[in-house]
Amino acid sequence: MNGSANSAFSASSRLGDCLARLPLNQPNQWDEIEATAQSLANDLRVRDVEQQTALGKTLLPQTLTSLLKGAIDGDSIPATPQKRAIFELLRVGANLCMDHDDNRSYLEDAGFPPTVVSLLEGYADQVTPDQTEPLALSLADLKIVKTAIGVLLNASVGYEPIKDRLVSLEAPFTILKLAVAIYPPGAWLHSQQPSINGQDSTAEDAAEEIWTLRVGLSQWAWRTISELGEDADEKSALRRLTLSYKCETDFLQHARCLPPMHSHTLSATSALSYRHIPRYPLRSHQT
Repeated sequence: MNGSANSAFSASSRLGDCLARLPLNQPNQWDEIEATAQSLANDLRVRDVEQQTALGKTLLPQTLTSLLKGAIDGDSIPATPQKRAIFELLRVGANLCMDHDDNRSYLEDAGFPPTVVSLLEGYADQVTPDQTEPLALSLADLKIVKTAIGVLLNASVGYEPIKDRLVSLEAPFTILKLAVAIYPPGAWLHSQQPSINGQDSTAEDAAEEIWTLRVGLSQWAWRTISELGEDADEKSALRRLTLSYKCETDFLQHARCLPPMHSHTLSATSALSYRHIPRYPLRSHQT
């Protein structure tokens, strides 16, 4: 077993220990979970099918699901101490099932995809019927929503059991509701700065990162909705939803006037032309 595999299995074991201690509500427990999950997610970015397969056969899928449920703890929006840990747990899930049907099956059996949908539904509940401005979410929340969509995309690409389950949970409609609220059509025409932790951002780099996340999120949302709706009947609501959203995003791609983007943004968005997203994320986003 090489060094990377040793590190990955050690991190997986430590996550199990963190889960066992979760009821104790120890100080800084979510910081430990964040750091451990980040290490494991980074190890899983290295393409090693043997390691990926072996990890999927452990209790890791159940551990991820239980930790994610514990972090959400019934809240619509996760509490601040848990947010960075949730982001890293989602990264582990996304990378664990990347191009791996067995691990997709293990995560499905553990209830991980429905838990991720439940997380997204909590954010979707913040959208009001008369929403016209971009939904005000912190940088940490935007990362969580985007990564959660990435999990569902990685889990469902070419894998019918999870596709069917997500459609039954109306995940495409939840994703669309969030995507339109987070990056509404024509949002790039407005001059207001996006919100960070409920406050207006005046820092150019922070504002750019916010918009980069919003744009990337909307594109991943379209890719996921398209994947889930590609086999839908021509007359079905999901099929109509897919075609409608495609028209919107195609228009935005050709007509938008966004704040300047650096090359890393292009790298992330250009990957959407493939049958699946890249090993997510392209690099770790630490706050």
